[in-house]
Amino acid sequence: MFISLILLKMGCISTKITTKTLTQPEFRRGLWVRASATASPDSIPRIVELIEQLGITDLFVQIVVGGYAYYHSQYLPRSQYLSRISPPQFDPLDSLLSTLRNRPVKVHAWVNTFLVWSMNSPPDSESHLYYTHPEWFIKDINNHSIINYPFITWQDMNLEGLYLDPAQKSVQNFIVKICQEISFKYPVDGIHLDFIRYPGFFFGLGEADESALFACMDVNSLGWLNLSRYPELKFIQRWKIWHYWMLNRLREQNIRRLITRVRASIKKDCLLSAALFAHPAVARFRFAQNWLQWDGLDLPVIMSYTRDIKKFERIVKYTLAKCADAIFGIGILWPDMEDEAIWEVKLVEKLGSAGISFFDYTTIRDTIFDLAQCRTGAIDKEVLFKDTTSFPEYDNVFAELPDSDWVARGKENVIWGEDLEFAGFLLSLSLNPIQELKKLHLSQREFVKFIRNDVAAFRYLDQAVFPLTDTLIQPPGVVIHYTFIPESEIDTNRTINPDSLLDKLNQDAFIYPEAGNKFINDLFKKDTGTINTFSTARGLYVYKVVEQIKGGNRILQERVKRENLPIYKYWTINKRLTSIKLGL
Repeated sequence: MFISLILLKMGCISTKITTKTLTQPEFRRGLWVRASATASPDSIPRIVELIEQLGITDLFVQIVVGGYAYYHSQYLPRSQYLSRISPPQFDPLDSLLSTLRNRPVKVHAWVNTFLVWSMNSPPDSESHLYYTHPEWFIKDINNHSIINYPFITWQDMNLEGLYLDPAQKSVQNFIVKICQEISFKYPVDGIHLDFIRYPGFFFGLGEADESALFACMDVNSLGWLNLSRYPELKFIQRWKIWHYWMLNRLREQNIRRLITRVRASIKKDCLLSAALFAHPAVARFRFAQNWLQWDGLDLPVIMSYTRDIKKFERIVKYTLAKCADAIFGIGILWPDMEDEAIWEVKLVEKLGSAGISFFDYTTIRDTIFDLAQCRTGAIDKEVLFKDTTSFPEYDNVFAELPDSDWVARGKENVIWGEDLEFAGFLLSLSLNPIQELKKLHLSQREFVKFIRNDVAAFRYLDQAVFPLTDTLIQPPGVVIHYTFIPESEIDTNRTINPDSLLDKLNQDAFIYPEAGNKFINDLFKKDTGTINTFSTARGLYVYKVVEQIKGGNRILQERVKRENLPIYKYWTINKRLTSIKLGL
């Protein structure tokens, strides 16, 4: 009860009265259809055939992807892929709507919101946002615009592509305009928003002094968090997490604001849905997707893709306890998963959810997926029912406590309720906070007491460190000679001898210890003069550290390049912490 009160008070539990509370609507059976699957006139009958085979009631058809339109748009250029394979008059959305007009299938226009490009080469169309509004693209913590990332960089960072900045009003206006255009131009039953989130931990944190806490490579390990991990962190790491929580609240507000604006701009009878991450530790912490607090979302569609049915069950029960209107994604992403898919559908039906949606049309059509078995509902595998629930025991809980003098001095600076709000945020990152606290050997009140002491000490530390002055401390750096060998050019049957590639190191770079790049992590560990390699998903870096710059000099802020300010600020913060007997 104590935890529930905290979560309710801090807005981590939805209090919205859902339609399921008043009536029991038809169980929805959805299907996601990617845009490329609709790109030719002869593709439409094949989609309709699968709709009938699976008994689909709701079709989520992608019509905005990669910054291009798969419909006749006033604001977006026509898809370059669509233009290559179909006549200019062909409109996939209009064709699909016309074909399904007399069938009991609701069509939801699937719109990729902030993700606008995912290819190696730039877009073909000069009217693409890539060319018309490069200032709309999001920046990372070190003020680098994502539009300037080389393809291999965002691939190595596990990013899906290039994102717009949700904080910019111009970006939100543009997305609202697109959704409004679709809603009023076509008789769609709904607008379905995808990539309605930030690209990750290191993006959109702003340019305040406190944001610089995340500019250095030593925070790479803080890119994920759940309830159990927080008490294991060192005090300074917990201080950073607290600042990230405050910065992330602004990111959450930006996403929430767009949802509200889209809802107000589309037809009243047009349903608004969104594709959402299943686990709160991923949704809220990493991507600012605090969807329980969104106003106007009719259908939360959970991307609960897993063939682990016990994990799936935990996600479903957690979600339904907070929102009875949720639809659960069944990801057909692994071979021979008919049994799992059937069981997952039956579980969702049994628990009284609003429905399911299969991801996706192409994988079902192009793989050996037994539709006959899916229709009969027969399950053969006993191994499905293996319990994978795991709550490891934790012993190193709050091992590094804040200085008692800091706690005492900081209490007077704590804003009323912020300690409980922070505790509520941490608790919301768990599917089962009560069970996790038991494994941490903490009672609910003990946990809140630790958080209150932490927050008081955080406030004291803030007063000692911020604001920064106009004089900053130069960070260390390295000069490297390097080359990059694409994966396609690597002979996997031969061992690469780095020393033989010395004459190939034809590129130079000066590197600061910036966050978010695993390659930078690696090269700061190496000695000067040795030839080293670093493997990525896209290929191989071969490099030599030529010179190591110690740093430590003082420099006026106005003389530092804007893209280097965060790392300079970070090193200045580090110096201040050292002066009070701490180190980052």
